[in-house]
Amino acid sequence: MPTENLLTPDTLRRIAWEPPVEINAVTIGSALAAREARAWQIEETAQRIADAFVEAAQTEDEAPGTPS
Repeated sequence: MPTENLLTPDTLRRIAWEPPVEINAVTIGSALAAREARAWQIEETAQRIADAFVEAAQTEDEAPGTPS
């Protein structure tokens, strides 16, 4: 399914530009709900968005599974 069918590009862009202070599925879900995302959209995307934000914020040295 194309991403734009799961969540509007504008909603995702706004969450990316103004993410919650704490990044997890609950806070991302709340931010999506505030942008009028439907419950099924939040259920399908909140954890994936949170994971992507956390992964993007890590440096190569902090990435899980990287040798020290």
